[in-house]
Amino acid sequence: LVGHSLGGASSLIYSTQKRADGLLGVVVIAPGHMIHKSKKMLKVTKKSIMKAREKVEAGEGEEKFDFKELNTGKVKNVRIRADVYLSFYDRDVFPNVEDSLEDITYPLLWIGAKKDRLTSVYDMPTLFEYANNNDKSQYSEVKGGHKSVVKNSTETILKWIDKL
Repeated sequence: LVGHSLGGASSLIYSTQKRADGLLGVVVIAPGHMIHKSKKMLKVTKKSIMKAREKVEAGEGEEKFDFKELNTGKVKNVRIRADVYLSFYDRDVFPNVEDSLEDITYPLLWIGAKKDRLTSVYDMPTLFEYANNNDKSQYSEVKGGHKSVVKNSTETILKWIDKL
């Protein structure tokens, strides 16, 4: 199972909740969207979360509204269903990735990007240690930023897979 950014966070969450036939390991590349660790994310989305909660409570959760989002450091407006918005940005709805890390038992390759601010903001080496429950798990940092790290990870991934 391989995921980048939000896909990386989702892969971490998935690997703690399911035992999948044939799944040999989990590769997360510059995992993002760890909303419980991001004060900036909370600041940007706080009013939109309150608005979305009000819409859901009023029975309008399946209707689309304009909300603020933070993605790759940029604040944007997004028009989306209120209930879906909450599933991505409400800390009471979206799982806390950090809280589930110790439950990962699959071999895990966690790749951070040397020029990605999330590597330091989330303190990825320490997060990896919480999830390092398998002797085949590995943390590695490769060159590049949040987006370019994917293409720069191929060699690291292939070497890790060979060791499985």
